[in-house]
Amino acid sequence: MIHRAQILGTLIAIVLLAAVLVEAATGGYSSPFSELLQGGWGRTIALDLYLGLIIIAAWVVYREQSMRRAVPWLLALLVLGNIAAGVYVAWVARRSADSAEFFGGSQTSS
Repeated sequence: MIHRAQILGTLIAIVLLAAVLVEAATGGYSSPFSELLQGGWGRTIALDLYLGLIIIAAWVVYREQSMRRAVPWLLALLVLGNIAAGVYVAWVARRSADSAEFFGGSQTSS
């Protein structure tokens, strides 16, 4: 399970980073984004994104047990969104011995 989480987190980060780089290179990030947020589906997608990032942020704070260690990840989530979430999942999976440590951090490991 841990190995799969590491692969999944890495793939998510790479795919999202590639999508961001392609859009930035083609200049397609200005007008269509504001138009997307005008519609009901655009607002729903944005709400889904923000709520998902809040869930990940809560997990980071719980797992890290220290705001000093959590704040850099929270800032990365704010700036990079799910790219940072994918990197965090891969990083945590690489450092975890089992699924309990993966989800709960050092307080759950034996």
